[in-house]
Amino acid sequence: SLFVADPDPAVAETDLIAARLEAAAIREAMYPKGRWLGRTADGANASDGPGTRDEVLGWLAGRRSGATMHLACHGTVRAGRGPEDTSYLLLAGGARLSAEDLVRTLQDSPASDLGIAVLAACNSGTSGRGYDEAFSVGTALLAAGARSVISAQWRVPDRQTSALMFMFHHYLRVAGQPPVDALRSAQLWMLDRERKPPVTMSAALWAALDLDGGVDITAWAGFQHSG
Repeated sequence: SLFVADPDPAVAETDLIAARLEAAAIREAMYPKGRWLGRTADGANASDGPGTRDEVLGWLAGRRSGATMHLACHGTVRAGRGPEDTSYLLLAGGARLSAEDLVRTLQDSPASDLGIAVLAACNSGTSGRGYDEAFSVGTALLAAGARSVISAQWRVPDRQTSALMFMFHHYLRVAGQPPVDALRSAQLWMLDRERKPPVTMSAALWAALDLDGGVDITAWAGFQHSG
């Protein structure tokens, strides 16, 4: 499994503090042997690398059957027909991982053995160009053979989105639900006024989630399952 947590983009972007806690908590509780790229909670580079474009593409090229990929980073979409108009994830050093990059990388090495790709990033399911708004980072992975993809249709808030992401993996791994049902269960948990954290959620993540004042619809409704 692969976890990428808020790699330093070296540009003026907001730090995704909760995304770092999110990825760390999910990995520790449910994927303890997963590879860790990006940054830790204190801003240092993760033990397995800073989260460069080459690191992510290299992992995709050599992944193992049924593996999980969780990318908690900035996502951007530039709509239009020019060469720079696309949807992409922002990785270490400001490098872009675009839908086109994924198509080129995976055309000779299909992602048919990738179990699930979780794109905890703004606009990761939104198209920058292409007919029917169908060409996005999420659909590029799906078209290459990933069995399930979770992606966002709009900009999502850092802290509350992290709650949804943890609960998705909780229902997937602990409750044993299929990905589509795990996403629905996580969304319903977000709406439950009596919600409580599972014992597997770290205290640091729970404290950072900002759920007491209610849940913003952008934190849960924009995520969709494909596959």
